[in-house]
Formats: sequence, C-alpha cells, structure tokens
Amino acid sequence: MKHVRALLLGGSTIADQVDASGKPSRTDLAEYIRSMHEFDGNIEISIVAREDIAAGYGMQIPDVLEIVREVHKAIDEDQADGVVIIMGTDCMEEAAFAFETLLQTDVPVVVTGAMRVATARGAEGPANLLNAIRAGGAKYSHIRIFHGMFS
Repeated sequence: MKHVRALLLGGSTIADQVDASGKPSRTDLAEYIRSMHEFDGNIEISIVAREDIAAGYGMQIPDVLEIVREVHKAIDEDQADGVVIIMGTDCMEEAAFAFETLLQTDVPVVVTGAMRVATARGAEGPANLLNAIRAGGAKYSHIRIFHGMFS
C-alpha cells in the first residue's frame, strides 16, 4: 500500500462553496479526502492542514520554503511514497517550478487546485484531487500539476 501525504494549504478555491443565497463557506477538505473510496485500499492518505501558509495570490518566497520543508518532512520523517500539495491556482505554475528546482527527490510531488468553487457547475476540483492523489501513489519522479482537463 502506498502512503500519500496530502498537504492542505491556505488560499485554495478547491475547498470553497457558495450556497443558493450566495453565501460563501468552506468544505472540510480533510473530511472529503477521507471519504474518498476510489483507492480500493491501494493508497493510504495522511493529511496535514497548513492553512497558515499562503498558497495563492499572497504567496511569498518564505511560503514556498515552508512548503518545501513540509514536503521533506513528509518524505524523510513520515516515509511518504508521494505528496499532494493542494493550493490556489494563482501561482501554481510558478510554485511547481520552484518545487521542481528545490526538491531533489525521486518521490512524486503533485500540485493541484481548482478554478471553480465546489458547488459550481462543472467544478473540476473533485476530479483534480482524485487524480492528484492517484498520481501521488504512482512512480513519477518529478513535479506534476493536475488541473482540469489539461492535466
């Protein structure tokens, strides 16, 4: 069984919802991940929530370095076979480049997020998350981005 660490960061639309009146709220993303049954016992998921790390519009270099530390901790201390970073899409491509540069590892590291809130028609977040976790349990050896149909 593969151990995949999901790192939940602040600033991610993937966890946002809007009710019929337009009132925004947040999905308990950790609970949602735990409820996924698509892995048939092949992947064990551990979750670390670090919503104190800006991972969207306000992301700065210290945030990137803290994410790198969290990934190293997951791999080195917790023996994760893969890591999924769930973040905002504002700077996902730039962050993935930084992770590819700073993380010297053969363990798959996958970056994902969503453009649409979870309650929107055509919300891509659930599929992005599912595919990212599957990729985290695979044998890729560099950074992957799972984002919508272009993953």
